[in-house]
Amino acid sequence: MRVICKLIAWVFLLAALFCLGYEVVAWNETGQYHIAVLGQIIFDYAPSFLPNLQAGVQRYLHPAIWEPGIQTVLLWPGWAVFGVPGIVLLLLCRRRRKRVHRK
Repeated sequence: MRVICKLIAWVFLLAALFCLGYEVVAWNETGQYHIAVLGQIIFDYAPSFLPNLQAGVQRYLHPAIWEPGIQTVLLWPGWAVFGVPGIVLLLLCRRRRKRVHRK
């Protein structure tokens, strides 16, 4: 179980590094630093993904899931969306030392 948890954590951290790399490349090209939101990163690499995801969520799940939920997350920095859960998962999945009780 711990191995799967660590694997998921490292996938999240790699996605966060990818998003951070996207910002660095954009900074290098333009000379100005702008925080890249997750929605923009996804749109640049897969333009048809977000409209299809929106239609699927609103049609088959519930429209309220898209509007305040997913749309808000898409406006956050990509490195934060993936980095924070990755770090938290790594901390939760680490081995715990056994406590030695002294008499």
